[in-house]
Amino acid sequence: MSADRTPDERKWALHVLDSVGDGVLIVDQHARLVYYNEAAVRLVGADRLGEDPSRWNVEYGVYYPDEGLLFPAEELPIVRALAGVASNDVELFVRNARVPDGIHIRVSAGPLHDAAGRLRGAHCFFRDITQRRLQERRLAAGERQKRAILDNIPDIAWLKDRAGRFLAVNQPFAEAAGKALPEEVIGLTDLDLWPRELAERYRGDDAEVMRSRQRKRLEEPFVDARGRTYWIETIKQSIVGPEDEVIGTTGIARDITERKQVEESLRVSRDELERRVADRTAALAEAQESLVRKERLAVLGQLAGGVAHQIRNPLAAIMNAAYVLKRHLAPVEHPDVEDAIRIIHDEVRHSNVIITGLLDYARVRTPDRHPASIVELVERALSGEWIPSSVKIERAIDAVPPLEIDADQMHGAIFNVVRNAVEAMPDGGTLHVEVRTGGDHVLVAVTDSGPGISAQVRDRLFEPLHSTKPMGIGLGLVTARTFVEAHGGRIACVEAPRGARFEIRLPLA
Repeated sequence: MSADRTPDERKWALHVLDSVGDGVLIVDQHARLVYYNEAAVRLVGADRLGEDPSRWNVEYGVYYPDEGLLFPAEELPIVRALAGVASNDVELFVRNARVPDGIHIRVSAGPLHDAAGRLRGAHCFFRDITQRRLQERRLAAGERQKRAILDNIPDIAWLKDRAGRFLAVNQPFAEAAGKALPEEVIGLTDLDLWPRELAERYRGDDAEVMRSRQRKRLEEPFVDARGRTYWIETIKQSIVGPEDEVIGTTGIARDITERKQVEESLRVSRDELERRVADRTAALAEAQESLVRKERLAVLGQLAGGVAHQIRNPLAAIMNAAYVLKRHLAPVEHPDVEDAIRIIHDEVRHSNVIITGLLDYARVRTPDRHPASIVELVERALSGEWIPSSVKIERAIDAVPPLEIDADQMHGAIFNVVRNAVEAMPDGGTLHVEVRTGGDHVLVAVTDSGPGISAQVRDRLFEPLHSTKPMGIGLGLVTARTFVEAHGGRIACVEAPRGARFEIRLPLA
């Protein structure tokens, strides 16, 4: 305080200093206390100073802010000011008989010079920051507690504010983001850490949970900063403040890769079990169908063995009698009789076809295999006058190697398929016959241009006694199937753009 001021000015200045809330001390160049205000007394009990500045730290109980060690006397701001050095915002802790609970203060001090520049003393200002320090400690304790909670969560965990900035993350999160420490993530956003598409999806999730205030759970693939891909289960929810306002989001993500692998293994096992059950069911159905077919064949065999010969002999006699009548009667004189003889001839021929089919069942035997040309057997089935001229035959026949087959049985199978196709076109049409090799088999395909066969009928085509023709008894295709399967082959009716298509596949070896 300058000595050049008038008494009134000095009085007014002291009044101002007494009224402020901060503590004020003024000492002369000899370290004698010449002024202190009420706040100085109230805060630290500074109404006296010892003559030895090197003891002021002990007399006033001045410590470092951690409250453990005495602050060096020579470093006290007011002592440094007496040496001509100013100090600003030095934090100290004071505890003595006047303030037994202690007080945290922030101190600034500087030297006082007269008009000639001579050192005349020092001034010292200090402010109580105890409450601020306590608040900081509480906040720090809260941060430590939050950090402890996060660090004890083995899964990825985080907190964000409304803008999507990370407020806190744990070590697993930092490692997933490619950071060494959680502190490196604070203040960043998803856009700073993840690929844009992934980051935008995360931000969309945040917006959704903040808007709905509903927890969101999802399972999704995740690629961390090291490029490792795994499955995570993520749970996100909004954080609601004390006034019921949404202040951010929190989330946790758990590695569920092992669980997903177990689930996938169970799914594969379940699918395999279902496949096996389906295969076994199909096999049982096929076995049952085969048993029924064999029972029917047995009945047909018994019928054929007991009846065929008894029927064929009278049919032969009828055919001979018709032949004699035809020779002795002139067609012009007896046209009605001529028509009757023709009808007898046709019906006897049809009856013989039926009997032949019955006998084929009765005579099923192991194929007598010899090298034979499947092309020649196809041509035999297409030869003769039995195919009407209204049916046009188209051939697509390649050269194929001879097969080890029973020529009679295989000719019978091909003939039955060709006859079935011709009979499907009573008004004429196109018969397309194809022979070629395909991988490990030979394909014989017969396609007609008739009305086609529905899927329901196709399922029963090869059942004994099932026929779609008015004059048929359902033996031709069954016989063909028996012969083909006896050779290790397959016969099937497949879909065609028009008409019906039958395919016979025989193994090459």
